[in-house]
Amino acid sequence: VKGETIDSAAAPIDLGGNLILSVRDAPRERQYEVGTHTVFYTLEGRRIFEGAFANDSSGFDLSFLVPKDVSYGADGARIVVYVEGTRQDALGVIAPLPVAVAGDSTSDTQGPIWSLTINGRKPEGRLRVGPADIWEARITDSLGVNIGGGGHGISVTVDVDAFSRRDITDLFLYDVGSFSSGAISFTLPDLAPGHREIQLLAWDNANNPGMLDVSVDASGDQEYEIRDLLAYPNPFDPDVQATTLTYELTFPPDRVTLSLFTVAGNRIRIFEDTQADIGYNYGTRWDGTDDVGDRVAAGIYILAIEAESAGNRVKDFTKIVLIRSD
Repeated sequence: VKGETIDSAAAPIDLGGNLILSVRDAPRERQYEVGTHTVFYTLEGRRIFEGAFANDSSGFDLSFLVPKDVSYGADGARIVVYVEGTRQDALGVIAPLPVAVAGDSTSDTQGPIWSLTINGRKPEGRLRVGPADIWEARITDSLGVNIGGGGHGISVTVDVDAFSRRDITDLFLYDVGSFSSGAISFTLPDLAPGHREIQLLAWDNANNPGMLDVSVDASGDQEYEIRDLLAYPNPFDPDVQATTLTYELTFPPDRVTLSLFTVAGNRIRIFEDTQADIGYNYGTRWDGTDDVGDRVAAGIYILAIEAESAGNRVKDFTKIVLIRSD
């Protein structure tokens, strides 16, 4: 797709910003039976490609790949070029366009490649997830990712249950300047608590599938949660090495307080973790001293955590064993 952006005097103009290329298949004729009547209507053509490219005054020369899922032999496809300029916008349309009567063959049999993180964490092992966790994935294929739908879209399925399959194709965005890779971001707020098997599926434009299977432990609808409150090493000898206090949050906190108590309930040390954020936190260390800097005796201590966000408070605790070699 080649062209240039011009002003009212047909002179090239640089509007800055990005250029959006949008390509749609030919419209499809449909009919619907209503009692004894038949209603005929036209359904807008599926998206073939939609991506952003850098814009400048030298004109543009853009490429995209046509998927196999098109209306072969039909007429009425269209290409739209839209400039989201810094000062003003511009629009160009080519329509109607014929669709080829047959598709080109390819020897490529490899489907798209997934790269997934959940709240910035790689899904290694059986990751624990909550309803507010952000699933972010990059999808790459040399033939482009099929965004036309029609049975070959991007989907997420829970526990190999076809009735749970959710089409998330519309959430996919191609990288700026690319027709082969992009990103998608979504949440899974309706996961039932317990062990869940998640299957992510995408297709390339030659209808080759690419799947990613992920095992997770779903926490249910508890949005505010503290997970995996730990101290390492534990037991620890402060004369040899301090212990690091670690925990995971399912939400971005307004305030996080870590407190150390004796088994009798006396608080000996308090930490305000001002760097705490959603996900894994590990920046706080305890060197075996109290709030005034005195060494505490060997024994068992209680580590308590309280996290607050938007008026919601959650707490957790664990035990730390302190030993001394002297």
